[in-house]
Amino acid sequence: MTAFKSLALAMLKGFYRDKATLFFTFVFPLMFLVVFGLLFRDAGAEKIDIGVVGEGPVIAALEQTGALELEHHDSFDEAVQKVTDGDLPAVVAEDGDKITFRYAQSDQTQAGTISGIVQGVVSEMNQRSTGEPPRFTVDGSNVEDSSLKPIQFITPGIMSWASRSPRCSARR
Repeated sequence: MTAFKSLALAMLKGFYRDKATLFFTFVFPLMFLVVFGLLFRDAGAEKIDIGVVGEGPVIAALEQTGALELEHHDSFDEAVQKVTDGDLPAVVAEDGDKITFRYAQSDQTQAGTISGIVQGVVSEMNQRSTGEPPRFTVDGSNVEDSSLKPIQFITPGIMSWASRSPRCSARR
């Protein structure tokens, strides 16, 4: 046996005989996987709650988007007060052909998302009312696989901790 093989075999035996190294290499990362897997098992895109006042084709189309959860209110002032108080991020009111939209700018990402959805639905409804087919269409999709779950991103990071744990690095 060469010196390299003897040294490698001795290092391997030392690794497997040290219980703390085995624990931090295999069991500790698996514990984190179980904990994060339980925490993020239901992670996904949540619907945004918005207030609506009135009924009509725009409100019905907003309900069909699947991205918004609609909370119906009797008066526009009551719904705007909920937005002002921070209970709702936005309110949409439909009264005949008039659409009124109020939103809180405190969460700019959510405000932009809601504004884009409402404006897109109103534009679609305006285009449909002309009776003409749309002149331009957009075919957009993401390049990532949508079947991936958060735990599939967390697993490689946690497993890399095992190879860089202090006990393992001290033996090198």
